[in-house]
Amino acid sequence: RKSVGEEALHQWQVLQVEKRIKQQKDREERERHRLQQQQLAKDRRNRESLAYWKELMQAWPQKKSQHTQKTRQLWCQGLPPSVRGKIWELALGNDLNITPELYSIFSKHAKQRVSIDEADAIGKEDSLKAIPLDVPRTFPGLDFFARDGGPMTDSLADVLQAYVCYRPDIGYVQGMSFIAAVLLLNMDEFPAFKCLANILNRPCYQVFYRLDGKLETYLRAYEFMLSKYVPRVAKNLAEHGITPHTYIIDWVLTLYSKALPLDIAVRIWDVFFLEGDPVIFRAAVALMRILSPLLSTGQMDECLYLLTHLDSRKIEEEELFSEVEKIDVSQERFEE
Repeated sequence: RKSVGEEALHQWQVLQVEKRIKQQKDREERERHRLQQQQLAKDRRNRESLAYWKELMQAWPQKKSQHTQKTRQLWCQGLPPSVRGKIWELALGNDLNITPELYSIFSKHAKQRVSIDEADAIGKEDSLKAIPLDVPRTFPGLDFFARDGGPMTDSLADVLQAYVCYRPDIGYVQGMSFIAAVLLLNMDEFPAFKCLANILNRPCYQVFYRLDGKLETYLRAYEFMLSKYVPRVAKNLAEHGITPHTYIIDWVLTLYSKALPLDIAVRIWDVFFLEGDPVIFRAAVALMRILSPLLSTGQMDECLYLLTHLDSRKIEEEELFSEVEKIDVSQERFEE
């Protein structure tokens, strides 16, 4: 039988455990309430701005420089989902003059080329064989592109296969499926193909998808930005021999759609269509600033795991975009 002192100690320990459980539940409830209020504010902002965007779409400026300060401010806060795809399409333009007829031609051509022998392939057409394998691996948690019965499985395969036949010099490269999938989640099949072709025609994506000699120039520019804005992180990673090749190539190839939650990734896409390629690297530096408590002191294995598993840490959407705004790198400065 317990003594009076032991019984008192036991009761005190039970009370302490109950107190900690209650504190944890209170913290979780406050966090749920905070996130709920944040989402409500976001939804309200989208509803209030929708009429503005619909009016703007009717008289879209010919040049990005013609967008007003109000447009840029609303844009950087995130586009309303119901008009996001159309605004992306308008903002990107169509320098390649892709037409529905052209898409139809390459779609039909792709279906004929899927089963060709490697010896008969033009350029990298043999990469068509990788597409059926990669499509079901694209956003597996959403089931939109599932192997059996996914509502967008065929559309994703068709867009990617048509692109390979349109650009056999590039072919299919892992990462493309995520870019094409995000487009299909926001627009119909032909606009998705048109946008995919125009995105991958941008200088940055030509370099990254070809892995050509200019890749090192982009990575050096990123390392310069990292040293300027997060010097302790840059120093720690360098000491561990962790180079940008280890993590940022995947971020760029998928435009963060694989590395980050989709609702955060599409906001990076929003700003990308407004401000261009530098946003990709500004977002990378912003992520490093947010993760700096660990990346500035962590061991090699800790840093590597975090950089290749961003989903292992909760990234706050508003904090990320507040940091992106602080990274001041224009298109002109980035090209220098």
